[in-house]
Parts: sequence; structure tokens; C-alpha cells
Amino acid sequence: MEWTNFNRNIRIKAPISEVYKAWVDINLLQKWFLNKVEIINRKGTSICRKADKVNWTWNNADFTTEVMMLEANEVDLLKFTFGHGMEVEIRLETKDEWTILRLHQTKIPTDEASKFNFYAGCKGGWTFWLTNLKCYLEFGEVLHDAMLGKREDLYDFVNT
Repeated sequence: MEWTNFNRNIRIKAPISEVYKAWVDINLLQKWFLNKVEIINRKGTSICRKADKVNWTWNNADFTTEVMMLEANEVDLLKFTFGHGMEVEIRLETKDEWTILRLHQTKIPTDEASKFNFYAGCKGGWTFWLTNLKCYLEFGEVLHDAMLGKREDLYDFVNT
């Protein structure tokens, strides 16, 4: 089994420009994905661009991840660092009335803990968050509940 990378793909019934914008506009990221997004190196802007350093503060978890935007072509390609030296690439394409989103996570460490935390954990996480993005763009609703992880008795719900 190849543990260093994986793919997640999803069809979204929304224009490619809207799907791309949902990944780079910090106000949209905070609706469907993250609790707080801050562009560190360009204060006062709300659109992530190539070479930006961005802090992602997670919903229902008390930590922030620094992300470096490696590619952002303003149309159909994003690539960013993702914790512990990993990288995530997002490619978008149009097929009929759909936008096809292809996520490829690479450079996953292969020690046993990383196989569990980053291969299995991230693969499952991206499955949820891409589904959440689809729901948000197609129906204007999100599946996650930002308050669940703040209570210990609700921590293990699938939509935390």
C-alpha cells in the first residue's frame, strides 16, 4: 500500500470560479471549513494568493496550522503546505454543469503514527470537508456544528 499520498475527488454543481473562490476567500473559508483564517504576510486582504502565509484555526480543536500557499493561479489550481511537511494540491475542471475538484495530498510521513494520523485521518477529514463544501455551494448549508467540540460530552460526533 502506498502511504505517502492519497486522492479525494468530488463533483460540485457550481461554477469553477465559485469553487475556487471558496478556497481562497477567507470569509468563505470561515463559513464551510475553518473557524478563523488570517493572512499573515498581507494584512488587510481577504483573498489568499501564491506565497501567502496563512493561519488556519480549526473548528472544535484548540490549535492553529500555518499554511504556505505554494500555487494559486486564480482559476483552477491551488497548492499549499499542510502540517508536518505535507502538501495538498487542489485541481478544478469543468465537466458539463459540474466542477470536478481533485485533491491530492502528498509527502505523508510513513511511520506508524503518521499512517494513522495523516493518511487515514486526513483522508477521512478531507472526505467530510469536501462534502461540506459541496453542501455549502449547492444548498447554502454546512454539515459541521462549530459548537460540538466545545463540550466534552459531544466531542465524538461525526460533524465536529
